[in-house]
This record gives sequence, structure tokens and C-alpha cells, in this order.
Amino acid sequence: RFPGLLLLSADRIHRVFEFLCAEESGFGVERASMRSLLKRFPWLLCYDPKLQLQPVSNFLDEIGVTKKENVLRTHPHVFGAGVLSQLRPVYRFLANEINVPPQGIAAMVTLYPALLTASVEDRMRPTFEHLRDMDGMNPMRLAAAIRSFPQILLASVSQNILPIVQYLRETLNVRNVSRFVLRVPPVVTFDIHAELAPAVHILESDLSIPQWEWIRYPEVLAYPLEDKLAPRVAFIRSVGYSVVEVGLGRILTLSDAFLAELCGATEADLKTFVAKWRATRRAELVARATARQFPEDAAEVEGGDPRARRKPRGGKRREEEEGLRPLTGGNSRPRRVPFASLEECCASVPIMEIL
Repeated sequence: RFPGLLLLSADRIHRVFEFLCAEESGFGVERASMRSLLKRFPWLLCYDPKLQLQPVSNFLDEIGVTKKENVLRTHPHVFGAGVLSQLRPVYRFLANEINVPPQGIAAMVTLYPALLTASVEDRMRPTFEHLRDMDGMNPMRLAAAIRSFPQILLASVSQNILPIVQYLRETLNVRNVSRFVLRVPPVVTFDIHAELAPAVHILESDLSIPQWEWIRYPEVLAYPLEDKLAPRVAFIRSVGYSVVEVGLGRILTLSDAFLAELCGATEADLKTFVAKWRATRRAELVARATARQFPEDAAEVEGGDPRARRKPRGGKRREEEEGLRPLTGGNSRPRRVPFASLEECCASVPIMEIL
């Protein structure tokens, strides 16, 4: 993966290793965890401790970043950037143009270290100015949103923001786009086809929540829909209420105890229902994954036994198939008949198919 390591001297590797493990350097990485760190980022060994690692470490101390190991593990490219040419211009931009206080900048860097390696002229300033100049945008609320979600400064105007704004206006009929963005700032970083449109489909088609209802709470787009919202909506409907009657805002914010009490149930009732709902949902996902991987079994469920339409087989192979065991052999594609249990099914279907 990184053959350039062969050109490094043993002394150089030793010095970098000791520097990152030393408490005096401000990193204090445990020696036992250095293996996983260098396995992910082997090129860290190419950084010079005196010319690169130490100056960046001093800069992070200067701006108030205390969790330097977090920066190292999240975005180690920071330690290859020049302090004068890259890091200080980013700091000045955040402090002078967005008016972020020093402690806010330290928190932003700790939360999203990639901010320090982004280009001010090519990315962050155009993005900030475009968002600031949107109709109805409140500059103070925008600065607060950037402090909470610094990744929005890395969104591309042409590839992210403009398509998102067009989708919100033309497809979702959002009139006040600025308000929408301030309510859920990460939306400007979403991929329309992979994130935003599927979320809208889940809300309107799978959960049957009217657009006029969820559009009042745009934060729902950043909410874990399948894991949190869907079982809560199913519980509310199971006790005879609708999303409109309870209110989407309450569904998103109330604790389990308060939500259950609002619906005339107990917290234990809600947790029991959610556990059963998730088990059923997982079984459905497993069945879908099985149908994609073993379409002959799906055909058996939908249209009868597909073996009746095949040429009859005899001998051991047919006995194995009828004995509900997987068939493998040679270069042929495995065939599987219905599983004996959900556990056996989960163990047989690749996990990525389920997730």
C-alpha cells in the first residue's frame, strides 16, 4: 500500500514512534494502539517530528485544542500541512470573517479536523458567502450553525448547495430555503439520490407522514428514520393515534416514558413493542436479502415449488436439497432451500446484504 516506507531509516521510524507515544508531545498515544494507527495511516512515519509534527502540535496548543490524539486519528493529514501557509489562514478566516471565538474554533477543529486542511479561497469562503447571501439568511444564526456543523463549510456550491436548493424549491416546494437550512444545516452536504430522496420516500411512502407535516420539522431528515422514527410511528398507530394527532415534533423529541404516557401506555409497553417491531423488520430484511441471493427460493414462495419446473434430479444431490442443506460443488452457484431458523438465515446471508 505504501512502498515508500522501505526508504525510511530505522532511526526515522523510531523517532516518529517515540514522539507520538511521548506525553510531552501532547499526543501520548498508547503503544498498544500504535499498531492500528499506523496500519490505517502508514505514511505518518514519513512526517518529520521536528519540522512537521512538533510545529503543528504547538499550533494546536496555541488555539486551545487539547484532544490532539483525536485529530491524529480522525484526520492525520493536518500534521502534514504548513502552519503558516495553511493552518493560520484557516484560523484567521474562521475568527475574522465568520466571527467564531477562539474556544469555538478549538471545538470545531476537535469535532471536524478536516476543516484545517480545506482551502479557504477555493472552498470555504465561496461556500460561506453563498449561504450568507441567500434570501432571508440570518448571519448570526448561520455562524452558530457553522460552529455546530463545521462540515457545511466544505460543501461545494456547484455540486452540493445549488442542487440541494433546487430540489428543496422545485420538488419539495420549500418556500423559505434559508429557514430550512438553518433548521437542519447538514442538508447542504446531503447527496440527493443517496440520502435526501430516500429519506423523503421513507417519510411519505413508508411512514405515510404528510409532506406538510414533516416539512414543519426539517430536522427529521437528519434523524435515524429506520432505527428511531419508524418504530415510534408504528407504536403510535398501534394504540389508535395518528402522527398528526400526536405531533411529529413530540415524536422526535419526547423520551420513551413521556411519549408512552401521552399515548396512554407505559414505557415498558413502548419498549416491548419496539423490540418486537425491530425483530420483525430484521426478519423482513433477511428475507429480502435471501430472495436476492437465492431467487429460486423466492420463486417457491411466490409461485409454488420451482423444483416442479426443473428437470428431476436423483441421488445424493437431491437428498441433500430435500434435507434442507446448502448445495455447493465445483464452480456451480450455491443453492439453498428454506432455513430452519432465523439464526441460521442470518449466519448464511452476507451482513452487507442485510445492512
